[in-house]
Formats: sequence, C-alpha cells, structure tokens
Amino acid sequence: MKFILTILVLFSLLAVTQAATISFTDQATFLSNLNSFETHNFDNFAANPFNSGSPLTNEIPGITFENARVTIGGNGGTSQSPPNVLVNADLVNPIVINFDNAVNGVGLFNTSLGDAERFEVFDAQNNLLGSLDLPDQVINFGGFISDEGIKRAVITPIAPTNGSIFIDTLTVSTTVPEPSTYITMLFGLALFFGMKRKK
Repeated sequence: MKFILTILVLFSLLAVTQAATISFTDQATFLSNLNSFETHNFDNFAANPFNSGSPLTNEIPGITFENARVTIGGNGGTSQSPPNVLVNADLVNPIVINFDNAVNGVGLFNTSLGDAERFEVFDAQNNLLGSLDLPDQVINFGGFISDEGIKRAVITPIAPTNGSIFIDTLTVSTTVPEPSTYITMLFGLALFFGMKRKK
C-alpha cells in the first residue's frame, strides 16, 4: 500500500510540474479549450484621442503594447471586425504585446499585405513557448494555450517587403489551473495524510 501511495504522490507532483503549449490555427477549437476569455477588436479606439494612426500603449488594462498603432481596417483583406485594426508603427519591427500577469491563452485574427508573419509567445523568463508562421494575403487565425504562463507575444514580419502587420482581434484568456491536475494532486495528498493518520 505504501508503494502505491508513493506512486500516486509522485504522479500528482509530475502532473503539476509538466508544462505544455499547444498551437491553434482554428479559432473555434482554440476558444473551446478555454475556460474564459476576453476579445479586443480595437474598434472602441476610433474616437479621439485614438484616431487612425494613434499609438496603442496601455489603453487595455493589464496589457501594454510596443510598436503598435490603431488604423482604419480593410487593409490587406482584414474583415473580421471592421473598422479598426492594429498595425506595427514603423512597418519593419514586430508588434510586442506584454501581459502584466501571465495568461494561459493568446489568439489573434490577422492578415498581412505582402508578408508572412511569425507569431511567438514567451514566458516570464523569456523562454520561447510556441511559434507559428502565418501566411500572407489571407485572413488567418493563430493562437496558443500554455499552462506555463504567457508573459509576452511577438508578431514579426517574415522577409518583409513592406513589413505591414494587421491584427484585427486579440483574444486573451487568464490563467486558470486545470481541474484534473488539482484533483489528482489532492487525491494523492489525501491518501498520503490518510495513511499517516492511520499509522
């Protein structure tokens, strides 16, 4: 019995420490794997002072942007939620999205005009958690779910001709522990303390 108990405790600890990142190219599948999420379409930044071309920095609570500005949508075929899209301000460097608190899911609808894009996510120690290459000239979805915790997302033009990035919607999910992991851990601990008490 002691051997079985030890195995269960080790299994529960292993379940807690294992980290995984899954990439998605289908929004419906991505959303179905999230417990809760929030989608930002940038359309509420159309009024002053967020006119077309205005930089976006920390206007969304808990998120800060680098090299990003709001512009009128429709560019490159983006049409998921007109009128506004987020673009890279200098048309060469990436858009960087920083999260004040780590999130477990990040997804975006985007398109590019003449350039494919690389979508990458990183943890708090700047370790790469996942990478997706998104094709140009089409509306496409890219997303990641990670139990490691995503602190930064980077969208970079690949071999840019004009370097344009168009992000139409950004979906973010807050970190929610997997119930199965905690059930396994609690079951193991309950058995452990139950056996200890019996002795």
